[in-house]
Amino acid sequence: MKTYPDVGARENEHILVVDDEKDVVAFCLKLLALKGYEAQGASSGRQALDLAKRQRFDLLLTDIMMPDVSGLDLLAEIKTTAPDIAAVVMTGYGTTDIAIKALRAGARDFVTKPFSIEELMAAIEHALSQSRLLRENIRLKALVPVLEASQRFRSTLKLEQLLDEILETTAHQASADHGRLFLMAGDNLELMTTIGCEGQPVEMTDLCKSLAPILRDRIETFLVSDKLEVCPDAQQLLETFGVSSMLCLPLYAKDKAIGMLTLGKSNDNPPFDEGDVEVISILGNQAAVVIESARLFDELVRARWELEEWNRELEERNRELREARQYLVRAEKLAVIGKLGAGVAHELRNPLGVINNSIYYLNSRMGDADPKVKKHLGIMQREVARSNKIITDLMSFISFAELRTQKVDINGLVSEALARVETPSTVIVETTLQEKLPEIMLDSGKIQQVFVNLLINAIQAMSDGGKLTIATGLKDGFVQVAISDTGCGIKPQNMDRLFEPLFTTKAKGIGLGLAISRMLIENHGGHITAHNNIGEGATFVVALPTEVGNDADGNRS
Repeated sequence: MKTYPDVGARENEHILVVDDEKDVVAFCLKLLALKGYEAQGASSGRQALDLAKRQRFDLLLTDIMMPDVSGLDLLAEIKTTAPDIAAVVMTGYGTTDIAIKALRAGARDFVTKPFSIEELMAAIEHALSQSRLLRENIRLKALVPVLEASQRFRSTLKLEQLLDEILETTAHQASADHGRLFLMAGDNLELMTTIGCEGQPVEMTDLCKSLAPILRDRIETFLVSDKLEVCPDAQQLLETFGVSSMLCLPLYAKDKAIGMLTLGKSNDNPPFDEGDVEVISILGNQAAVVIESARLFDELVRARWELEEWNRELEERNRELREARQYLVRAEKLAVIGKLGAGVAHELRNPLGVINNSIYYLNSRMGDADPKVKKHLGIMQREVARSNKIITDLMSFISFAELRTQKVDINGLVSEALARVETPSTVIVETTLQEKLPEIMLDSGKIQQVFVNLLINAIQAMSDGGKLTIATGLKDGFVQVAISDTGCGIKPQNMDRLFEPLFTTKAKGIGLGLAISRMLIENHGGHITAHNNIGEGATFVVALPTEVGNDADGNRS
């Protein structure tokens, strides 16, 4: 029992029936329609040639003996423009000689009149199956380079490089002399890359761009000809440009036109055939997918970059807000201190002065008094001194005296500050002072006060002894002084509050030392930072500019 392809497959196959006997043509057309084929008939060779010029056919079913053009001559003529067409010849003279001639002309089978339906359908199916096998062979041959090309496409995510790779590969597979790749920009085509187009007129690119409206309705690969409504004189223009054939590949991704690829051959090369169309169609489907993926990747990278920029801007704004908030907090505290400080300091200094004078008087009059009495007088004297120090710090914080700057050797200033500080025997001091540092303009008394304060803090952080390190250096236009200890370090939750006025972790003190130090350094155009060391302890770094603006009297302006 004979089997035939399903109706869906046959609907895509077109058959041209040619016989000078109209009854034979009518019979064949009716039979083929019943079997699900698309078929057209012609009663002469000339009429058949006219139909073949206007439409593509998969199979030619023709009589051999016709008055105007023989079936074999008709087949030969049609094969010049459709070399892949299958053919079955009908003859009333079933001789071996005719069969050989038919096969040499390119026929796949022949039937002898009169023939049965089964004989005719068997011959037609045999011819078409051979044609299908040929097309499938083309696909299989194209599959290896297509897979290789697809792998190359997918390994490239840079859009420009990918477009060059796609155009070069498709041009090579179709043996094209030149090509262009366009991407959609709104409703228009934008030229992205070319190959072999040197010396061609710009009108050739304009012709390609004029095909953009076709992409709204056409998704399959097609050959440019005079039948294109958007450009009716396309074939004539191509001949003017020295192009024998041009193939267009619409690029679609997710049912949306994303571009078009055009390939051309010069007049001295054979035109594109169905095999080229098959190969380029397969490559085009892959190319469209990877192009869209690359475009999406580009958009993702761009979006990520924009998001990172927004994050950076947001972090910067947050940093500015934090600094503004800290400034407002400090300003509020300063305002409170300013209102209360002067009055409190004045009210306390007088009684403290009286107490201090009384202690001096008692010490001078006691002579060999009880040691316990002298001990308590000493405690009183030290606490009075500490109270005076607090008042002094408070007054310093309320109002800074004008800076009296002069050129100072920072190493010498550090050494003087270190000499003023009492260092316990359990603390080892190590200095690394860079030689030939530039002298800088500063108020030596106030900066030395900063260094003394930082040194005392470092020593107090090492209650069980340790190592105190002082280092100087030059970095980015700033002279730096780093004071490090091997004490308990700074708790993370306290790091951001170190330089706040009235913030302290000490049992004694009101939290003005580091705040004053910061204000003095910033008044000199510098900055002070703190960080914990790896392992143990903390480091404070003072950075002072090597160059600052000064007025005529040597005061920093």
